[in-house]
Amino acid sequence: MEITHILQQSILPFLQQYAVFIVGVLAILLLFKSRLLAKIYKVKMISPPDANKVLRQSLFLDIRSSREVENGPKIKGSKFVPLYQLSKKMDELKQIGTEKKVILVCHSGGRAYGAAVKLRKAGFTDVNILKGGLLAWKKEGYLGSKKKKKKSRK
Repeated sequence: MEITHILQQSILPFLQQYAVFIVGVLAILLLFKSRLLAKIYKVKMISPPDANKVLRQSLFLDIRSSREVENGPKIKGSKFVPLYQLSKKMDELKQIGTEKKVILVCHSGGRAYGAAVKLRKAGFTDVNILKGGLLAWKKEGYLGSKKKKKKSRK
C-alpha cells in the first residue's frame, strides 16, 4: 500500500506535469541515438583530403541505396554494400580484415553513423566516417567515376 501511495502522491503528478518535456527528451535521444553511440564506440570522422591520402590502403564502404549508386557519382575502388544489407554482409567484410581502415561513405555523412556502430560492434577497430559524405568528396574534386550519360538522339 505504501508504494501505491507514493506513486499517487509524487511520481504520477510529476509525470503528468512534465510529460511533454519527457517525451521531447526521449524523442531527441532517439533522433541522435546513432551519433551518440558513434561517440561511445569511438568512431572517427575523416576529411575528404585525409581520406584521399589513404584511398588505396583503406576499405571505402559505400552504404548508399542501389538507386543512389546507379544514378550518382561513385568513389573509384569503393565497395558497395547498401546500409540495409550491412548486417548480412558482415562476415564477407570481416574476411577483408577487421583491422583495416574502413571509411564509410553515404550521400552527406548522416546515415554512416548507424553503420559505423554496427562495424565497431562487429569488431572492426578503425572505423571512420567520410565527413560530409559524397557531397564533400565531390566538392573537393576527388570523384573517380560518374554516372554514364545516355546518348542523345538526333
